[in-house]
Amino acid sequence: MYSIGKAASLRGTSVKTIRYYSKIRLLEPSFIHNVTGDRYYSYKELEKLQYILVLNLFYRFSTKPIIT
Repeated sequence: MYSIGKAASLRGTSVKTIRYYSKIRLLEPSFIHNVTGDRYYSYKELEKLQYILVLNLFYRFSTKPIIT
């Protein structure tokens, strides 16, 4: 499990981007700590994040159509 900061660092993106993807329910954390609210991501979510980032970078992928 990776903290949101570590996940962002490993994938070369920002914590803000990951929080946005979480807010629009595109990338859900594997675990949210009950007391602190810290988000943790598994390797599976890191792979999904990488996929989203690649689509966004190379194909000008919009997250809007996925949500509907």
